[in-house]
Amino acid sequence: MKNTVPDLGLLVRKTTIQMNRLVDQFCAPYNLSTAQFNVINYVGSQPNAICPQSNLETALGIKRSATAIMVQRLEKKGMLRRIIVPSDRRKRMIKLSQKAIELLPIFHDFIQERQQNLLDNFSEEELQTVVKVLKFMGDNGQ
Repeated sequence: MKNTVPDLGLLVRKTTIQMNRLVDQFCAPYNLSTAQFNVINYVGSQPNAICPQSNLETALGIKRSATAIMVQRLEKKGMLRRIIVPSDRRKRMIKLSQKAIELLPIFHDFIQERQQNLLDNFSEEELQTVVKVLKFMGDNGQ
């Protein structure tokens, strides 16, 4: 019997590219990249819009050096502040600026529109299956 399932890895890659293009277009007027959008969105989802810089590395799956550069660029744009942890001067906390906090509702609306598009086109059961597949692939390195 012939395998009728397409290459899932390739589909995930194509989907990621398309989603990044969509987010890049959305972010262009704000002079932000998709990665910067993700940082602001992640930190904005944390209590008081503050988190350890190391959490960004884990949550977004990026290297420490890339995180440091991205945080520096966002700091120059006035989107966040790095705060040295007094008890361990090697550690940094990331806090969103008021400018970034004001963008969060706009970012959330954009995300909700994309989410609603999925909900309008697929059943809850279908979407739960997709979530299950993506979690399996992400958790097991498939």
